[in-house]
Amino acid sequence: MKVATGQYTGTGSDTTITGVGFTPALVIIKNHTSSGFARWYTSTMASNDSAYFVAAGNDAGAIKALNTDGFSLGTSSNVNASGSLYNWIAFAADGSDDFKVGEYTGNDNDNRSITGVGFQPDFLFIKAEDSRPAIYRHKDFAADHGDYGDY
Repeated sequence: MKVATGQYTGTGSDTTITGVGFTPALVIIKNHTSSGFARWYTSTMASNDSAYFVAAGNDAGAIKALNTDGFSLGTSSNVNASGSLYNWIAFAADGSDDFKVGEYTGNDNDNRSITGVGFQPDFLFIKAEDSRPAIYRHKDFAADHGDYGDY
């Protein structure tokens, strides 16, 4: 897996963060000094529709796109308030079968298997495209157990 981290200072206007070194599949951004929730965006999400880990709904106008060497931000004060410092982390696959971003359509069936991942994940986040918060699961959790993050 490829991982890069960094910081930037918000501008309050559309801007692009570069220097990541690869095209991210997942970007997570958190205001360095604010107690607000982190925002995240994946290569499978609709353009300009970042998600919260915990809070209801999504954040249009936050992380707008993933680019060849970084990501584009909108004017949302959650990721780009003028003068505010933000931390970011970016992830991408490197061919070693230890990171993947994907999507599936739910069917309300219990004990459903999602295939095509290519490896057994140690950690998993799932977020519906609606107002429900994300849920996560670690490989050491008891069977049928997931948890809601507090990010």
